Amino acid sequence: MDNLPGLFKNERWMKSLFQQLEDGIAIVKKEEDCFLFLYVNPSLLERYPGMEGNILKKTDHAAMYNHLCRVCEAADRKNGQVVPIAEEPSSPFQEPYQLYCMKPEAVYCISIDGKARRGAGSIEMWMEDAYRYRSLVETSPDAVFVHDQDDRIVYINQTAVHMIGVNKPEDVYGQDIKRYFSGENEEKTRDRLRRLFAGLEVKGPIERQLVKVDGTCMEVEVHGGLVHYSGEKAVQTVCRDISERRMQQEKLKTMAYYDQLTNVANRRYFFDKLNSELEQAEEDQSMLALLFIDLDNFKQINDRYGHQIGDEILVIFTKRVKQKLRDSDTLSRLGGDEFVILLTSITSGDQPNKVADRIMNSITKPIFKEGRAIHISASIGISIYPDHGRDRNDLMTRADRALYDAKERGRSRISVSTEEDR
Repeated sequence: MDNLPGLFKNERWMKSLFQQLEDGIAIVKKEEDCFLFLYVNPSLLERYPGMEGNILKKTDHAAMYNHLCRVCEAADRKNGQVVPIAEEPSSPFQEPYQLYCMKPEAVYCISIDGKARRGAGSIEMWMEDAYRYRSLVETSPDAVFVHDQDDRIVYINQTAVHMIGVNKPEDVYGQDIKRYFSGENEEKTRDRLRRLFAGLEVKGPIERQLVKVDGTCMEVEVHGGLVHYSGEKAVQTVCRDISERRMQQEKLKTMAYYDQLTNVANRRYFFDKLNSELEQAEEDQSMLALLFIDLDNFKQINDRYGHQIGDEILVIFTKRVKQKLRDSDTLSRLGGDEFVILLTSITSGDQPNKVADRIMNSITKPIFKEGRAIHISASIGISIYPDHGRDRNDLMTRADRALYDAKERGRSRISVSTEEDR
């Protein structure tokens, strides 16, 4: 069966389709000077025993060979359609039959009508249904996969071919459909497939990652449904590329959660992050800290140098601060020249003070703009969970009072919340 094309490479599917038909079926491959009978179903073997594996050579049966060449040429011109062949004296089977061409492998499906029977069990009906199905899905902009109950792929359309990066559909026929999808554990996948094959409703669509043959992944939206393909139950999976949608979502998320000037987290992001980290700290019995930062006399800088220079200074300030933080720490702009830092998983009460010292040493270095050295400084107020509060309001109030204390004591200072701040 290895040299059968497409669907016919799957021996189980082919036999389940052809073994039960009253029509006599033969799969024939045309080579240079002969026809090789790759497969013959039981109905045809009853009438022509010993055909499977035989070779029809031009040198031995010239009339039969030439006749098959002519009808195959007719089928070539109508690829994808069933071609009726009138009875001729030189006919290989001495009775009317039909031919179906499967390019580019030069393989043909010959159908001899069983007892002049036409209906759901005939190869003509099946080929026409298959042709209509493929005509429909081949024009779809979405990738379509069809797999059997053993998870083996039996069909993909051209969009799927391009999407996963193979040369032709036959490259994936017989492979496990699960190798091309990720983002869900196998137990959930199996449960959903069981429900589909049982004819039960399965909620969708779902978002997954499509794994290409080169190992890269694409974000896709997946719809699954039960279909009958080649006479058996199968799952049709339709995949839509949502990479562009995800990019737009990320862009909107960035606009919603990040400050457009400094590109650090904004107030909204900070509050969401603080709430989740407080829950985690309570569960882990760990410590975290808030560092409220306010630039000293920033209004004077704006008045003297203009708002454009002021904005540039804020950008430089945030870059310097971020360089002194861990990846797990969060710097947010609350508004204007007010910032807050969330330190998570700290190991001691003096750790926030050390971070604040590093920040102070970094930001006090002069900033050169238009040939002038501009000096900035900041005041920092610190509160620590759980020492200074166990909820958001308490921690923010204590950090704000500590910041006010730093400014009252002359600015450019660090102040840690005390019992007097309660």
